[in-house]
Amino acid sequence: MLEIRREQESDKDEVFRIHQDSFQRDDEAQLVENLRKNSQFNTNLSFVVLIDNKIVGHLLFTPIKINYSLSSKSISSLALAPISILTEYQRQGIGSKLIEYGLNELKLQDFSSIIVLGHEHYYPRFGFVPARKYNIRAPFPLDNDDCFMALELKPQTFPLNDGEGVVQYLPEFGL
Repeated sequence: MLEIRREQESDKDEVFRIHQDSFQRDDEAQLVENLRKNSQFNTNLSFVVLIDNKIVGHLLFTPIKINYSLSSKSISSLALAPISILTEYQRQGIGSKLIEYGLNELKLQDFSSIIVLGHEHYYPRFGFVPARKYNIRAPFPLDNDDCFMALELKPQTFPLNDGEGVVQYLPEFGL
């Protein structure tokens, strides 16, 4: 049976192992650990998916800013990062269910937008479009701009007349 819920304190070790397994390295697992120490970390934005009471996936939304050059305006948003599903549970739709659950939770919590750096053919199914449509760019060069995407949970969240918006991640991302 599949269940999705907010991450609990007792889930931390399992979440670490899920990111290690999914990415075949420690970087993302350590990133989650480091983000937990940031004062902006919000436990209401961290979700796990369980199958038969075993945690098999994790999704974290982290606070970001989008800074606009012309107006000196800065808006708050969220980054969908990172998400991991245990290798043996991948390609079964579990990640999609986890993302859909997370997006619904964000709407309930009154968040207005999300940015993701991810697969250009995967995230559009959830409503993400290339961020350049909103004149938003990553704070680093990209080989493929279509992989940097944005989603408005509330229409007209992104100002279109304030020049280019550049995403500012939390320092733990090391950018």
